[in-house]
Amino acid sequence: MKTGKIIEDALQFCSRKANSKASAILKDLRSNNRWTHSTFRYCIARTISGYLLAKYSNLKDAYIFGSTLEDRAGSSSDIDIILVCKKKDAALVRDIEKLDVEILNAYRRLVGNGTSGLRRLLDINVVESRDLKEKKGCASLIRSIYTPAIRIS
Repeated sequence: MKTGKIIEDALQFCSRKANSKASAILKDLRSNNRWTHSTFRYCIARTISGYLLAKYSNLKDAYIFGSTLEDRAGSSSDIDIILVCKKKDAALVRDIEKLDVEILNAYRRLVGNGTSGLRRLLDINVVESRDLKEKKGCASLIRSIYTPAIRIS
């Protein structure tokens, strides 16, 4: 997966949503605009989740939660994703780790200021279907009555 394209697509997505030029969106990202960071992260989450769901037949659904949903994301916020699978897969975990390193580097190159303390951009929690049924761990966030995760797949 080309992480540069993911970043560019997220920039264009924000541009369309805000009815603004990509250069203005980039300026908003660099000045830590919360709405822009949240929208940018939502697009990244949707793209990466779609890629992983297409690649791994074991995956069933993807959800997003946290600051991105609440328009509170800033330059040092991560992207909180829950992937629901039938059974955890070591290859999937390795792929996620590789994607995180690549997307974080591309994000740092784009945004610059305020990103040096960010150790990971993708906070992807892989949960098994049975955890979802039993509402264990992060799976409990999917049907939370307070701030539920939303499906992005």
